[in-house]
Formats: sequence, structure tokens, C-alpha cells
Amino acid sequence: MISIFFLITRITQISPILINIFVFTS
Repeated sequence: MISIFFLITRITQISPILINIFVFTS
């Protein structure tokens, strides 16, 4: 359970960066 929660928080932290990169490259 804790590892899943950690994974979700990790993804939500990285998501904005990936979105910024995607928008920037587009």
C-alpha cells in the first residue's frame, strides 16, 4: 500500500515537468 502511494506521489510530482516538456516541444 505504502509503495503504491509513494509511486502515485512520485508520478504527480513528475507529471507537470513532463507536461511542460511536451508543450515546449510541441
